[in-house]
Amino acid sequence: MEKFRAYLGEFVYGGIDGIVTTFAVVAASAGAGLSSGVVLILGFANLIADGFSMGVSAFLSTKSEREVYDRERREVLAELKNSKQRAAHIKRLYSGYGLAKSTVKDLSEKLSADKEQFADVVMKEEKEMIAEDKSPFTMGFVTYLSFIVVGIFPLLAYLFDYMFELGINNLFLVSSILGGIAFAGIGLMQGIITEGNKTKTVLETLVLGLVAAGIAYGLGYGLEQLVGLE
Repeated sequence: MEKFRAYLGEFVYGGIDGIVTTFAVVAASAGAGLSSGVVLILGFANLIADGFSMGVSAFLSTKSEREVYDRERREVLAELKNSKQRAAHIKRLYSGYGLAKSTVKDLSEKLSADKEQFADVVMKEEKEMIAEDKSPFTMGFVTYLSFIVVGIFPLLAYLFDYMFELGINNLFLVSSILGGIAFAGIGLMQGIITEGNKTKTVLETLVLGLVAAGIAYGLGYGLEQLVGLE
């Protein structure tokens, strides 16, 4: 459970981007008066391609952060090889903290004795960098998975209607409701992660979805009218 919680942030991030992407495609397609088949083709094409792009970006970003951190840490160790150099560096680092000289001296002696511990302190206190302990592959996979799982919600109405010939009169309305449910779920999850106001986060994601859908629908309708005038 703890490991799952560690990646909830990536799940929320990927999910929000996924739902916005596919909901925008559905809204634009509905505004342009496109058929259900075209909506499904465009929706799934964007869902798979954009989701993969998001996953790869998350993987490369995490991998790059690790590489930068490791390189900086190696440079710290290479520059300050002996304990005297490390002790002097610690003294300069903590001299501006308003600590007593005896305290600074004790810190410099203790932290300079272990070069690995010294490097950790310098990376955190001086360079303001913290090692990323999450797997780059898992980060990418979770982002991609959440993009697909959450992003598919607006397409479900069109998919089921196409597969089972349900004859739903207003597919866009049903799709909007499903999209709203997905947005609310993501907002609730985000509120749980941040331990903030859950009602606020749910409303924020719903408004985000409404704005995205409105813009996409308006653009689709407007373009359809322009093409129709020609």
